[in-house]
Amino acid sequence: MLDISWGLAETIDRVIVLEKNPKGIESLTLELYDGHRWQPVAPTHPEERGEFRFPPRPASGLRIGIEASGNAGIAEVEVYNTGSDAPLPQYGSAALIAAMKTNAPVVLFDGSPFPYSPGGG
Repeated sequence: MLDISWGLAETIDRVIVLEKNPKGIESLTLELYDGHRWQPVAPTHPEERGEFRFPPRPASGLRIGIEASGNAGIAEVEVYNTGSDAPLPQYGSAALIAAMKTNAPVVLFDGSPFPYSPGGG
């Protein structure tokens, strides 16, 4: 299982998962976090299990599940909002960056699937 969070929600509509060794992965699943719960996303085509296209939706994280054997793994994950000409923020959304500048770290995790505590756990 691979969990990735980018803090605050961004609108996305496509995820591509590139496999390290496709022969070793038996199954691959994708879930998006909507700020409240994980939502499964079906692959675009069953034979292209690493490509996921869906109606635009806000998400603050994704979870990739794999069943694998041998030397298998995820090489790269690409996340897109194909309906926008603007690139997704490289270091987080404008709201995320603004929150970091105000030293209010609890804001960074609003809607995130991962817990925050002042002690770092």
